[in-house]
Amino acid sequence: MIAITREQMRLIDESATRQFGISSRRLMERAGASCARWALLWKPRRAWVFCGKGNNGGDGYVAARHLARAGIPTNVLFFHDSDQMSALAGVCFQALSRGKRIRLIDARSIRREDFRDRISAKDVIVDAFFGIGLNQPVTGLLAGWIRFINSSRAKILSVDIPSGLDANTGRILGVCVRADLTVTFGLRKKGFDEKQGPRRTGRVVVDPINFPRKLLAGLVDPKRDRLRGFPPIADSKSRILVLGSMPGPAALRRSEYYGHPQNGFWPIMAEVFKKEAPDFFNRVQKGEAYYDEKKAFLLKRRIALWDVLESCVREGASDARISKEKANDLPRFLSAHPSIRRIYFNGSKAADAFLAHFGDLGPASKKLPSTSPAYALISRKKKVAAWRAIRGEFFP
Repeated sequence: MIAITREQMRLIDESATRQFGISSRRLMERAGASCARWALLWKPRRAWVFCGKGNNGGDGYVAARHLARAGIPTNVLFFHDSDQMSALAGVCFQALSRGKRIRLIDARSIRREDFRDRISAKDVIVDAFFGIGLNQPVTGLLAGWIRFINSSRAKILSVDIPSGLDANTGRILGVCVRADLTVTFGLRKKGFDEKQGPRRTGRVVVDPINFPRKLLAGLVDPKRDRLRGFPPIADSKSRILVLGSMPGPAALRRSEYYGHPQNGFWPIMAEVFKKEAPDFFNRVQKGEAYYDEKKAFLLKRRIALWDVLESCVREGASDARISKEKANDLPRFLSAHPSIRRIYFNGSKAADAFLAHFGDLGPASKKLPSTSPAYALISRKKKVAAWRAIRGEFFP
């Protein structure tokens, strides 16, 4: 069965809206309704729905509404004010206040111990704390509640993914729900079959909800040896674009730009901006910086990240073995990001690929030494010195 990363799932979400006109609210309604249908198969006496502040929590609020409509007394425990929730989750939360058979409980003002005898083996727990975007340890109040529901006798249904499980690697991020059933959307997630994943998901049901079949099928190239890159990291404030050629095998496995542990990109960027972000530099040096933290670091400095190639065939890890290239639509990307005023290429292969597919590099571009561990013609110190050109765009 096909399994995908969180980044690929996000791309599917975005494409469903952009290419097929399917709203995020509609997808949330389908997801929540699906979870409620599966929970009802257990014929629960009561439902306890635990909702976080993100869209996973929004799915939980929708599920709670459907459970109540089916006649199940439903208790919804929330942990944030509505203005702290994602926009969609906030809307779904507000809708619950008008529902019947629903009791809203602010979990910040109660003691877990008071609920230990109230949740029975005939009840169902819906876990909607965190979705696939989680990439840092769960701590504090929410961690305590996850341990609490793991110790309960009720059946546990996880919405899309057991809260606390890394969707890409299957490792436990601090603490993790132990589900009896996971209802996941679109396609199976890679982390379900890695490390602790199989022991946390329980039975996995994949519901395509409203995603078009051609969108789900189009994610995977029919040629097994064809590799696909990642979507860009960019926003409307980006002023610099760093282009690589194509992610290597280690990066593709981790679903992270420059994910090879020996690639110098992130350490070099941290060193270039060490004066402005010493804490980030220290965390990168110690290997403690999470991927989302790294991406946010770049965006805060108005640096976008992408690759010249959208897909290719490559034998091994070397860029020299790349063939059957298909380029990303960089002209369209640059048109959509008019604030980008300069392009830096991470190595010769990226510059050569751009030249081959798009012609003259122009005066607004510059080639920098590759951060790949395979490029050892110059020292790390000289690489850092060359990459300081990016910092010079902001701090001349």
